Amino acid sequence: MQTKSAVVYGLAGLSLCVTPLTWAQTAAEVSRVNTGKTAQSYDSLGHDTRPYVAPMLSVTFPNDSNGADIDTTVGGAIALGKPFTPYFSGEVFANFAGEPEINNSIFEKVAVLQYGLTAMIYPAPTRLPVYALASYGLSQFDFDRVGGRGDEPSETGSFWDIGAGARIALTDIGIPDPWGVSLRAEYRYRQADVNVELGSDSTADEFDIDGHIFQLGLQIPILPPSD
Repeated sequence: MQTKSAVVYGLAGLSLCVTPLTWAQTAAEVSRVNTGKTAQSYDSLGHDTRPYVAPMLSVTFPNDSNGADIDTTVGGAIALGKPFTPYFSGEVFANFAGEPEINNSIFEKVAVLQYGLTAMIYPAPTRLPVYALASYGLSQFDFDRVGGRGDEPSETGSFWDIGAGARIALTDIGIPDPWGVSLRAEYRYRQADVNVELGSDSTADEFDIDGHIFQLGLQIPILPPSD
């Protein structure tokens, strides 16, 4: 994927993730204000201190790397998190990015497993259901050579990402839910470097597997509601 196209995908995806949930949250807020609650006191998500699990569908749009083209891939992620204040939550997560095919390289595909820590900041938790995020972690890359020739290298490396997301309670989109489940969508730009011998006509052995990640899933509290 060309860098300019990837940037366009990133901006469009961020808008698609955040705008619908923000609109739904705002519509729900207006509805409750019309029934007598003030906008300042309304917070459909509340400050839920329960730990949670968040399973998500993950789509990755990798950038080109040293002349090699890495295909778009579909995978999944799961996170375990804990809200510490209305403004801050922390998570540990694992993300399997699938096995994208690689063109113009001695490798034909790579399996990518990544796991790490995420910090989530909610700038206005009682007004907007959006958050900024930053992560750091480790990657495991399992390469397959074209035609199965030679060894299949397995390499590790570190990564970081930044992004944003939005969350809305299921009750605010008309789904009865006494447990406190919410719908979650987010965008991440991830930079992951790994040193591996490319061969072919590449003059460098640093294989940058970076790109844009879009995730959609649920945030499910682990413990029952306190009341």
